Amino acid sequence: MCFDASLFAERRAIGYIWDSSAPVGTVIRQSSGAAERALVVVRSGPSGLGAWHRDTRDVYQDYRDIFGDEPAQLVAVTLESHSDDLASESAVLFGRVRFQVR
Repeated sequence: MCFDASLFAERRAIGYIWDSSAPVGTVIRQSSGAAERALVVVRSGPSGLGAWHRDTRDVYQDYRDIFGDEPAQLVAVTLESHSDDLASESAVLFGRVRFQVR
């Protein structure tokens, strides 16, 4: 999810990931130029591979906890698989994504 107050402001993003080894709850912060990204580990390890899972996140609270202030306007939501980052292959299916107003 990408948040941006204006075209010239720093862009911030939160990604929710399934990591092969990092513990659930780990937040990995990355910065490059005018972009700051936080990856939140919501699943870890091989347990549950090949099965459907349902995860629920309070994105607003996650943003406040990670960045320490109020989020700017949400400008993008993406669903991605990044096995190419590790020179490997993966298959991923995404089901319904739903947002609910607090």
